[in-house]
Amino acid sequence: MSVKHEMSAEYRDGSSSLSLEGAWGDVHDRGAAVDAAMEGARKIGVTLAVPRLFKPKGLSSDVVVKCMEFQMGPLRVLQCAWADTDTVGLVTVMRQAGSTTLDDVVQLTGRVWQATRVTISG
Repeated sequence: MSVKHEMSAEYRDGSSSLSLEGAWGDVHDRGAAVDAAMEGARKIGVTLAVPRLFKPKGLSSDVVVKCMEFQMGPLRVLQCAWADTDTVGLVTVMRQAGSTTLDDVVQLTGRVWQATRVTISG
């Protein structure tokens, strides 16, 4: 991937957080870009489930989405990454308790992807 711009945002509410990390540029290998986006959890030594492919509603056919769920101490972490021809994103939800499912985060990832697909001039 030839990264031109990077961004990140985080929202915290008590015992829960939602973070979004992303980059845009030229994505040559969408599968490798998704795998690289999810590699961060492996670097901190977390035992992970194997990421699985998903297809959230409303995504175009060229988008690759993989998601996984794992424990990090007392936190339950639900994470999805996407890549298309020019964007890569990572959505992470961390909760101590609650009923959020991996499918909830899959669909949230689809909505975030749709919201990020805007033309930027310049």
